[in-house]
Amino acid sequence: MNDRETNLAWNLKRYFDHDGRYFLESYIGSGAQATVFKLRTRDSDNQGTDRFVIKIPWTAELQWDSFHTISEVEAMKTFRGAAHVVQLLETTADQDPLKKENVPDATKLPANRWIYTMASPGGPMEWLENGTLAGFMERAQKKGHPLPNRILWRLFMCLVRMCIAFAWPDAHDESKVELEDPRDEVPRSICYNPDIGSGNLVFGPFVPDDINLEHRLTPVLKMIDLGLVERRDTPHKKAWSKLVSMSIRLIGEQMFMINGVGRGADPDPTLDSDLEKIVSWCMSSSEDDRPQLLELAIWVSNAVKGRDAAWYREQMPGPANDGEEDESILNLVHELIINANTAPE
Repeated sequence: MNDRETNLAWNLKRYFDHDGRYFLESYIGSGAQATVFKLRTRDSDNQGTDRFVIKIPWTAELQWDSFHTISEVEAMKTFRGAAHVVQLLETTADQDPLKKENVPDATKLPANRWIYTMASPGGPMEWLENGTLAGFMERAQKKGHPLPNRILWRLFMCLVRMCIAFAWPDAHDESKVELEDPRDEVPRSICYNPDIGSGNLVFGPFVPDDINLEHRLTPVLKMIDLGLVERRDTPHKKAWSKLVSMSIRLIGEQMFMINGVGRGADPDPTLDSDLEKIVSWCMSSSEDDRPQLLELAIWVSNAVKGRDAAWYREQMPGPANDGEEDESILNLVHELIINANTAPE
């Protein structure tokens, strides 16, 4: 932490110590707009619903010449119930220590727009302990061999689900967290996030017996930073499709950067050629050449469901693809995600 972040940490500690219910556990990290810390309740050492994340913005919301963003709180409220977007915890004045007055030695925070996320009672944990996609990519690269295709397809599916969440922003049921599925209608508006980067994508808890097949070998990947989300009206399908296509290109570029996709100019016998083609189509400079969101969701979902270890043994035989077995993938997930050191330096 630099001096600014250290001073903020001490300031937060005064608020939470004065309140007595919460403990400022650690610093998570900082970006251009905000700093993030981890909290927990004082009366529990568990990893469940007693753990919180708090995000403290440094300045007022950024506005760019090319578009107008909505507030991050508004964006998070919009995506309540979307499984691949971090869930917001709202607090009342008596629940929030930072809204207290006359806390000794505590100064006013930079902006009255801090955000809490936590584990929802009865729902999936929103304390995301398993680190960022960027950290996972770095650890995978250090291993020196490509990621299994079955992991890549599952990461791709999470990114596609995020696209679906943004394409139909008002379709979510805030009373329950569910997978984002395509819909038939053209919505009145769409959301667009230009900041889909590996540092803003974080792995959630790993649930090997998850009800959703796509999350049984790898943890769910969630978007955590909504500070640059734009909301635009979509009066007709063409306007909606254009914005969706922009999001598809972003996730294609993200897949290209993940270890294993776009490994080099030479053909790679270990990389699923269909995966490589689809990612390439998503990144096309021509909007007309990119896949539609519905067909993209079908392609990737079918690969997740149908391309198991037996499929790869038959279609891509050879020692290079031994890593497609369930046991090999689970071992790799534990090594690079579950048991990895994901704490910031």
